[in-house]
Amino acid sequence: MLNTRFSERVECLQTAQASQGHLISSSLLIAQETHQSLLKQMDQNERWQQKVIDGTFLHMEPRPRTIWDRNLLLHPGTKFYRRFAKQFQTCILRSLKFADIYRRGMGVSNPYPETFEWIYSSCSEDQSPNFVHFLEGNQNLFWITGKPASGKSTLMKMISGDPRTMRHLETWSAGKDLFVSRYYFWNSGAQIQMSSEGFLRTLIYEIVKDQPQLITLAFPDRLENFVLFGNGEFFDMPWDVAELAEAYKQLVLEIAKSNNIFILIDGLDEFQGEHSEQLKLIELLYSLLSLSSNVKICVSSRPWNVFADAFRTHPSLKLENLT
Repeated sequence: MLNTRFSERVECLQTAQASQGHLISSSLLIAQETHQSLLKQMDQNERWQQKVIDGTFLHMEPRPRTIWDRNLLLHPGTKFYRRFAKQFQTCILRSLKFADIYRRGMGVSNPYPETFEWIYSSCSEDQSPNFVHFLEGNQNLFWITGKPASGKSTLMKMISGDPRTMRHLETWSAGKDLFVSRYYFWNSGAQIQMSSEGFLRTLIYEIVKDQPQLITLAFPDRLENFVLFGNGEFFDMPWDVAELAEAYKQLVLEIAKSNNIFILIDGLDEFQGEHSEQLKLIELLYSLLSLSSNVKICVSSRPWNVFADAFRTHPSLKLENLT
């Protein structure tokens, strides 16, 4: 009797093991089939996306093989321009602009009459570098430095808006149109106002709001996504500083073909970043100057070593020595 019961239990265990083995084999088979199905679906999706791209090219124009053929596809008369460009421009402009984009510049006080009149003097009694010579000549960078509260931002705002600045720059531009950009770093404002992102978004926005046709040149990757997938969640993606820097370089290079560019940047010391990030910002400024001899930059900051080292070979003035 005992042997019979033992045999029955052994038989039950063997049956259970066989059943579990069959279940495991079935599960593995299902997993393999699912894997193959997913691979097949991914392959179908890839072919579908390629068909969408090919179809986009096919229905735009009969000739082009790339949507970056500016002569054909970005001309206002093309199907591409009529279908996508205007909407894309609107989306990019909306994405670049931020709430406090002009707040710092508007908040800087205007100088008292005659406070900084010496900046436009054609002679330098104290042998300091002459700002007028910088505006009119071939020097491409000028550094205005000074202690806190010495009036650097006020002077930069005066230079930015005074018609004498434009008159002197016209000597340098020799008949070419002038494009002037301004940015004020501000460490008492919002985070974006003391960042490379805010700096680049502002300068790019200043260009493309007046010349929106350049947006497609500056942001080819976003244009491709817009053409394929529309203006949904893609435009909620955060801006990447490297992307913005490359876009700005492309815009400067394009504008400098027919214009002279004057860029004023106030408060480099109010940029929030480690020493390595400050160096990257300085490298960006020098990369802009290297693009064309038609680019000129005026910067201001406290006399920190990082800026003294970077700008030591360029003309500069120390504000507290002249006021």
